[in-house]
Amino acid sequence: MAQNIQERDGRFQLRIKHKLLERPYFSTFESEQAAITYRDTLKSYLRRGMVPQGLQPDAPAVKDPLVVEVIRSYEKLGPVTPFDAEMLSATMGEFLGVRVSSLTAEWVDAFVKKLKMVANNSPGTIRKKVGVYGRILDWHIRRTTAHGAHKQTNPFRGLPNGYSTYTADEAEALRKESERLATDPSSTEKPKKAKRDQSRERRFGPGEGDRIDMALRGERLPGAKWVRPPHPDLQMLYELIVDSGVRLREGYTVKVEYLQLDRGFTRVDGTKGRGGVAKPRIVPLKPALIAKLRPYVEGKTGLLFPFWDGTEKGKKLATRALVQAFRRLFAHARVPDFKEHDLRHEACCRWFELRGKDGHWLYSDVEICKIMGWSDYSMVLRYASIRGEDLAARMAA
Repeated sequence: MAQNIQERDGRFQLRIKHKLLERPYFSTFESEQAAITYRDTLKSYLRRGMVPQGLQPDAPAVKDPLVVEVIRSYEKLGPVTPFDAEMLSATMGEFLGVRVSSLTAEWVDAFVKKLKMVANNSPGTIRKKVGVYGRILDWHIRRTTAHGAHKQTNPFRGLPNGYSTYTADEAEALRKESERLATDPSSTEKPKKAKRDQSRERRFGPGEGDRIDMALRGERLPGAKWVRPPHPDLQMLYELIVDSGVRLREGYTVKVEYLQLDRGFTRVDGTKGRGGVAKPRIVPLKPALIAKLRPYVEGKTGLLFPFWDGTEKGKKLATRALVQAFRRLFAHARVPDFKEHDLRHEACCRWFELRGKDGHWLYSDVEICKIMGWSDYSMVLRYASIRGEDLAARMAA
């Protein structure tokens, strides 16, 4: 059997040639590890003389197709986002040899159980993976159900509320297994534990923003043993994110020509459009931020920041490097349990708290949704981490 994995435009293409296959099999994955995992699963089938029908490039249509056949058709004809592709790559091996008729409530329950006890996914990740397959099966049912006929039930849609939450029995089983692994010196398996949904409402506490500013300027913090060298580029990116609310990737991909400082706004290339399509939007810039951007942008062309090389592959590298850079910055500034994405929460709240010269709120909820790039109003409730002490102070004012 001949097989190889090649990187193409930031994704990884798997090619397998085997005497049992009529022609070479190709598939593309978001990560190299996902391609390796899928390759090894397929190789185990071929070694046993089994050829999963859904992996044939032009498998004939049948009334009860294999799930992988449906997935491949969906990938060719449906709106597959990069996130959906990542979720499919991580779980595709579970569906080898499984037909659509086998997707019963019991099968889906077992699938969810494996996501908890074997993959040890968080509740949010479990819901995302189940959601992907729910959408694919909805799509398949719509396409294959005759007009006026009764639609097949989608078992991914019949899961009860709270299905992704670890039960007490599951948590106890994982705890016991972890204890067993801890006493087994030959085991290389990582211990597992029941995971919970996490809702972050972290904002700057007293003095935390000031310490970050000092660290970025290269000033010695009170009690610090060493001084971070100044980092003007990271400082300007930080200012842009915390004072406008752009996402990290939206920030470091801004081009000089996007900035309209005289008109008080910038364009950003949105990173979370529906169907995986980037959705550019206009973001207003506060006067204080404009004053900082003017000297920084002087004499520059092309990309505003030097963190990205302009390629699709480079985005992942730039994001990873900047997340680490912000993590080190917050640690040095003694801002515990703070992540780069928390800056977006802080920025959202600043937009809500912003008042005009007449003392009234400057922007409505709907307008802030536009600024932040949300099409779902529920995101307002998720990000608007309004502090109770600020509300209390307003009554005393």
